[in-house]
Formats: sequence, C-alpha cells, structure tokens
Amino acid sequence: MPSQKALAIVALLAACSRDPAIVHKEAGDGLLASSDFKGAAAEYAQSLALAPAQPQVWEKLAFAKLKAGDRDGAAEALAKHAELETTPARKAEDYRNAAGIYLQTPDQDKAERFLLEAVKADPSDAASLAWLGELASVRGGARVQAAPAVPAELDKAIGYYGRVIAIHPEQRAALGNRRIAIVKYLGALEDDRAAQTARLKRAGKDAAAAADAKDRIAKAEAKKAELDALLGDTNAKLAPARKAAR
Repeated sequence: MPSQKALAIVALLAACSRDPAIVHKEAGDGLLASSDFKGAAAEYAQSLALAPAQPQVWEKLAFAKLKAGDRDGAAEALAKHAELETTPARKAEDYRNAAGIYLQTPDQDKAERFLLEAVKADPSDAASLAWLGELASVRGGARVQAAPAVPAELDKAIGYYGRVIAIHPEQRAALGNRRIAIVKYLGALEDDRAAQTARLKRAGKDAAAAADAKDRIAKAEAKKAELDALLGDTNAKLAPARKAAR
C-alpha cells in the first residue's frame, strides 16, 4: 500500500495540475455560499483575470460586488458580461441591468453610459430609450415645475421619447412624458422671447444688441412653431390612448 506521504504528494500534484481559474471560481462559490461577498468577489476577480471568457462568473462577480456594496464594480461586471453576449437583445439587457443599479439612487446619472451602450447594441430597446428620456427630462427641469429649463436636455428628452413612440406608437407613458418635456420647453421659449423683446426695446441705437435680440426672437419663434406641431401630434395620439384606457 502507498504510504501517507505518497498519497499526500499525489493529492498535491493533482491540485497543482488543476486549472487555477477553476480553483479560484470554486473558492469564490464557497465564500459566496457562506455570505462572504467581498471574499467571493476577490476570488471571482482572480478567476476572470486568468480566463475572462466566463459569462457565469461575470454574473457571480456582479452579484457578489453588489451584495458587498460596490455598485460601480457590479455595474462594470455586468458590462463585461454584455461584451460576451452575441445576441443584441441580451447584450442590451445586460447593459440595462448595469444601468438599473444606479437608476433609483442619487447617482442615477451614472446609468446613462450603460443605457447608451444598450441602445447601441439594440436600437429597438424601448426600455433603455425611455430611461434615457427620463434622465434628460430630469436634467432639463421637466420633472419640477419651479426648476429652470435646460433646452439642450429637453431636446434630448423629446428625441428619446420620440424614438420610443416610433417603436410603440400608442405607449401612453412615452407620449405623456414627451408632452411634459414639450410644455416645459415652450414655457422657456416664451420667457426668452419676452426677455429678448424687452431687450430690443432697450437697445435704442445699439445696432448689435438689437440685431442679436431680433435673431434670438426669430429662433425662439421657429422653435416654438416646431414644438407646437409636435405637441399637436402628441395630443392627437394621446386622445385615443386615453379613451382606450377608460
């Protein structure tokens, strides 16, 4: 019979011959089972450093990071998982899940990068487009009546909601949210037109100031005409949607 020493040597050789990536993964699984999330994340990270093409391990790393309180690490792990996906819808879902880590937190702006990746992977991802519209609406002041309007962000919001509506023409949420953004923008344009009209009256012989005021009034009126038409279209689409919901 082999001696105890010989058996120990055989066991050691067997352990040494195993794939280190698998050893670290299994160690991570053990630590995860015992709720040592930080330790599990460290083991999964070592496994992935040796063998990055492990989709399930990226998912486990994301879970362990999130449970350990590392939102950024969890989101990045999901993004890495997305890179391994070949199906556009699944790739977009991974990026959207990464964004979801931030959407209900004070760091919601961090979600935008992942949502943009989602719609790049799958341009028909209406859920990500709707969230992009929401983030832009918030930054544009559309969610708080007293908040100042930020036209550039409102333009983005209206555009994103428009893409959702192109995919789902009767989606009431997107139509309603686009309407809110348009109304906020129209209010800002009216305020600017009034300010520039007053400025024009004060310009007197200052030709440069008068010309600038007139230019801004003309641009505001052109934008107002564009938004009025879009508001009319939005209201027309909302009417049957509201009737159907009753």
